[in-house]
Amino acid sequence: MAYESSSPTYDFPGWTLLYVVVMALSLAASFTAALALHKYSKLVSSCICYAMLHFFTWKSIYSLFRITVLAVLMEQFNHKESTWFILDRDHDIGGFRLVGHENADHLGDVGPPPFYVKMALFIGDISLLSGSFWMFVLVAELLRLVVCRICMNFTLTFIR
Repeated sequence: MAYESSSPTYDFPGWTLLYVVVMALSLAASFTAALALHKYSKLVSSCICYAMLHFFTWKSIYSLFRITVLAVLMEQFNHKESTWFILDRDHDIGGFRLVGHENADHLGDVGPPPFYVKMALFIGDISLLSGSFWMFVLVAELLRLVVCRICMNFTLTFIR
């Protein structure tokens, strides 16, 4: 007969590990792109290169801090007990309590998340918003470049 425990155990969350791997790939790609653009920006002064550099820098910061938060969550699962995180199938990666979801606190007797987890989430989310801002600047500059190129082609066609 197999040993049956009175308290249900929950295996290590495989999706969280997959999420960490994907975020690590994102971090490597974004950081490599930011380094390449940094070297290139010394040769060519361009608003598009500048916007892309900042976009990839902020994406790297986002990925780094998201990996940090996920590593802390996986560490809580490895210890099989937590004073601030609910360790069951429904709460393995959702993180509703971490961002202040009002209805998530009624599910268990848990304390508030540690300050460093909240700060890692905050910095990661702010960098995601900053990256979105730089993407807006990049799109605006690329549209301006396309419009100038179309006008120049139209003028050259009209002159011929």
